Amino acid sequence: MEGYRGLKVYEKSYKLALNVYKITKLLPSEERYGLISQMKRASSSVSINIAEGYGRKPNAKEYRQFLIIAQGSANEMQVLFDFCKDLKYITPDAHQKMYDGYTEVRKMLSGLIKTCSRDLQAPKGRDL
Repeated sequence: MEGYRGLKVYEKSYKLALNVYKITKLLPSEERYGLISQMKRASSSVSINIAEGYGRKPNAKEYRQFLIIAQGSANEMQVLFDFCKDLKYITPDAHQKMYDGYTEVRKMLSGLIKTCSRDLQAPKGRDL
């Protein structure tokens, strides 16, 4: 495995963030300091927190906390895409594709978080 880059959840969240950056170019310029800024920040936060947390992997408690933050950012992206759809900035199909992508990322993160939680409860000496 290639560190955090070998994690499927990292790869998926990174690709989603790249798509978010492309989508934000289509939004009205008056959203530059609103939705656009928020979407760029939240979308990149998912993969950034996965990577940063991976660097803390020997400490399951810290790693878990970064994964929880990443999961929160994925939730945030779903709400931001709801705004974009309801404001008619994106099509319902584009909304569904991105919403589903972030649903998958949230589920993948849940699995990693559960693994960290189990490791925190394991006898001392067990490593991730």
